[in-house]
Amino acid sequence: GGPFIGFEGNDFFAGAGLNKFAGNIDPKSLTFNPVELTGKKNAKLTIALAATYLDFETSDFLDVLIDPDGDGPAQFTSLISFAASNDQDKFLNDSSTRQDSPTQLGLRFQDVTYNLPPDATKLVIRFEALNNWWNEIVAFDNIRITAGEAVVKPMVAIRRDAAQIAVDFVGVLQAAASVAGPWTDLPNAISPFAIDSSLGVQFFRARAP
Repeated sequence: GGPFIGFEGNDFFAGAGLNKFAGNIDPKSLTFNPVELTGKKNAKLTIALAATYLDFETSDFLDVLIDPDGDGPAQFTSLISFAASNDQDKFLNDSSTRQDSPTQLGLRFQDVTYNLPPDATKLVIRFEALNNWWNEIVAFDNIRITAGEAVVKPMVAIRRDAAQIAVDFVGVLQAAASVAGPWTDLPNAISPFAIDSSLGVQFFRARAP
């Protein structure tokens, strides 16, 4: 599937073949220490995520679970869930937890942001994942918890996706027929955005929402 790109620094977390040749086993997990959120408003969790797209089945997944109050007995609930929509679509997406604007994972790390419960105090985050083979790889990097109004850093990257050209972006995607503009918002565009060759030469950029 090619190398992962767009991660922070020199390293990131990744896993392949996490339940190879085994069935009915617990997912592999990684649990982090509690983060104090008492009194914080508009808290959000942002994670840079990536995954290959060659051979995932519907039984494969990458989930992010949270326990809003780490002081008591562990009570984890699913916040983010990535899986393949069907056995023919090999891409992981989070349509089960974000039906209105799901993110499809690829080899470039991209930020995924979810709201945290407003009553969270000592937040505990746990990653859980299962996949069968060496070419089924899930990866995450750069975990951030923010409070207040988040600042979106726009980003655009262009890559070949089979016979098409795809635009990966963060923010609001804009297009123009000339590098000098005028630039037009593509409000319904979801990353990755497939370029329609019938439009001719197009330039793309992203702006903050």
